Amino acid sequence: MVLIENANYTLTGASGYMGGLLTLKSPLAVGETLELVRTVSELQPIDLRNQGGFFPEVVEDALDRLTMVVQQRSGGNGGNGSDSVVYPDVFYPYVLSGMALNWAAGGTELIISAGRYYSDGRLIQFTGAIIAIQPVGYMDIYLDSAGGVVIESGDNYWKLKGYVDKLKIARIISSGVNTIQGVLDWRLTSPTPKQPVQGAFHADSVMQTFDIPETIAPWTANETIFYGDLRENNGRIYQAFTYGLTGALAPTGMPSTWDAALGVYVIEDGSVRWAYFADSPYKGAFRYGQNNGVLWYFVFSALYSIADYNPARIKALLNCATKHIVIPWLSGVAVVVGNKRIANHGVYECTTAGTTGVTAPSGTGVGITDGTVAWKYLFRNPGDYPNFASGEMIASGDLRVANGDIWKATTAVTQACGSTSPNRSTNANGGTFSDSGITWTWLRANAPGWKYYWYDTLADMSQYRNPDSHDSYASMFVALSCAYVNNTMDFAWFDTLNAAGETNLSTMKNLMYYNVLTQIKGYAPWAATAAVKIGDEYTANGNTYRCILSGTTGTVAPSGTIYGAIIVDGSTQWMYVNPTYTGLTKTFQNDFTGDHAIWGTSYLMDNCEVYAGLRALLAEMTARGDADTAYYTAFLAPLAVGIGLFYQTSSKEWSWSTTNLIPDEIGSEWYPSCMAGVFPELYQVPVGTTPEIYRVKWNHGWEKLDRDQPSWWGRNMDAFPTLMPAFIAARYRGEISKALEAVEKAKRLHLRQGFSPLGTMFIVDAAFMIAIQRLAVNSSYATEQAPAILEAQQMLKLGSYYLWVDGSGNLRKKNGKPSGLMDGTII
Repeated sequence: MVLIENANYTLTGASGYMGGLLTLKSPLAVGETLELVRTVSELQPIDLRNQGGFFPEVVEDALDRLTMVVQQRSGGNGGNGSDSVVYPDVFYPYVLSGMALNWAAGGTELIISAGRYYSDGRLIQFTGAIIAIQPVGYMDIYLDSAGGVVIESGDNYWKLKGYVDKLKIARIISSGVNTIQGVLDWRLTSPTPKQPVQGAFHADSVMQTFDIPETIAPWTANETIFYGDLRENNGRIYQAFTYGLTGALAPTGMPSTWDAALGVYVIEDGSVRWAYFADSPYKGAFRYGQNNGVLWYFVFSALYSIADYNPARIKALLNCATKHIVIPWLSGVAVVVGNKRIANHGVYECTTAGTTGVTAPSGTGVGITDGTVAWKYLFRNPGDYPNFASGEMIASGDLRVANGDIWKATTAVTQACGSTSPNRSTNANGGTFSDSGITWTWLRANAPGWKYYWYDTLADMSQYRNPDSHDSYASMFVALSCAYVNNTMDFAWFDTLNAAGETNLSTMKNLMYYNVLTQIKGYAPWAATAAVKIGDEYTANGNTYRCILSGTTGTVAPSGTIYGAIIVDGSTQWMYVNPTYTGLTKTFQNDFTGDHAIWGTSYLMDNCEVYAGLRALLAEMTARGDADTAYYTAFLAPLAVGIGLFYQTSSKEWSWSTTNLIPDEIGSEWYPSCMAGVFPELYQVPVGTTPEIYRVKWNHGWEKLDRDQPSWWGRNMDAFPTLMPAFIAARYRGEISKALEAVEKAKRLHLRQGFSPLGTMFIVDAAFMIAIQRLAVNSSYATEQAPAILEAQQMLKLGSYYLWVDGSGNLRKKNGKPSGLMDGTII
């Protein structure tokens, strides 16, 4: 087994001339041998330049490093001649060695072999056990922190040895055939017809746990069903939680009977009990958890790092996600079950496939006919509200569009409105307008309803909620699509017609246009005596201001940074929005999240992801000679400049949001404060005029992570995916040991069965785990970024660099002697 620093041993004095000291926290047992294996990253970080300073110690260190590399390859350092310590590809969060599960006595007993595992940072030696399987019901098998076995069935416990903190390792379903369910990181005997097992969890199988397969067998009567089998009926997918024979009537609807023994809601069918698994339209996607929701964004971003790992699976996800993009309704178009269309202020989902007619669906409810298609109403399209109409019955909270603005009724009673529509330019006081007893409150300038976006689903797969952020969803989907096409050479996929009735490339362009390009902040400078209207945004005094009352500007530009304060300027009124950040995309389409919130902020993480998606799409458009290439290209460089503005020169840190820009307010939370600062490097955003400059800025993001979250690679963090920085460590920095320890931490602390697993964290961490393990064993995946980072960390080496001030007062530097006054880099 591989010992973990601080958990099993402490190390002091490493890299020192006098040697160091390794102290085990527990003494070796009789017969055990301790092996020290030195693992040196095979990089050349030394930079010796012509006419630079010469330091013999630097050369000696380089030769020592080469010698150590040779030793570890030949086995001279006590190893076996491999490149480094070999970490298992199998998924072992707690189990370190041994500990197999084996059937005995015809499936009536389970043998747990001896082995070692972690519990609360302690190394536990387990001597093994034989478990007698009860004849009916189920049994949960746990290990406790004292090295014993705990068996739980219902409210009864049997203790073989100790009982402190339980680690669930298996559930045995006993219903005629013994089935091992939900085993994590254990080696199992091969299944037989009489003793079926689920199989061990590997990194890929973690993702498969949340997979909705593309092909699922239909339900049939009188069929033998084993635990875990999936069957489809009437638009829903069900999973068997018992062994048995199906009856005469198929399961339908949502399960409503709570089974305390199984811990799920079930539908009884003959001798089989089914739990809800997913809705049929989502085949090919991933779920948030084991029986709830559909996952989009995090899967896009995670699989982007391993787009060549399982091409068929990724293609299935791309096709499923494309089917669920919400787009405007069109007549005479073929649609399939699960397609979503925008019509008459609402979003509708296809329940019967066919071809649309000439009249778009309207109203609410189910069974709405349209040509040969049947729809069900889902929700109102955000931002798409009815126009004000005189005499209409208005209730509190109703939203209407009038005179280019969105207004909200704030009167407590329902009554008919008058004939005068609310108008921000006339008879409005503090953003309100009175009309026949109804008070209207101005929300914002009207904007088109959302187009080309996803909605996430909640647990029952029929409720919807706003995406985390539109720009990230769209951009990471586009980036993943491009990565898939380039890794598989499946260029025909871009030309394939999809459920939107257009080619996949056209859909990628539309996703980027509506969710990114139309949301880019392109502010115009304020000008005196100019006509402006509500919703216009202008820059003045280094800040951005939004017009809240139409009129003509005065002679003095607006100033001030107090949120919510009204700034009078001639006959116009302004509100401070944020510092000027041109080129960035807004997080939510048209500033909206929810029904009417204004959300014009921009996030560092989102915009780095946007850059990656737009860059990937532009590469494909350029290669194809697409007519829109020049238009899309115009947004890329300003976006990188805008991202660079998140960097705070005074503190050498990255702000994570345009509304959190004061250095003193930059926090130390794992998410978002520390995570955000590594995203420019994660997506290789050029935040500077030269590679040297933006590598330094990337390095400052990394330094903040190390400073504010010391030893993050071995600690338990919050639910935000934890292996993103570990991927950076392996991919760009050559810090394989940190990355692998973070992998081990994720295995031990996060990716465990039986702890209400969240698909978001599990799938993302599993995907990054695969990428990290591949980087650790195949150096061809790594780039040459690590030596450049090392150079950035020790930039001004005494005797190597020249510093001077040029004729314009700029401070310049050069590694080596300059050829003239204007030579070198401005710093």
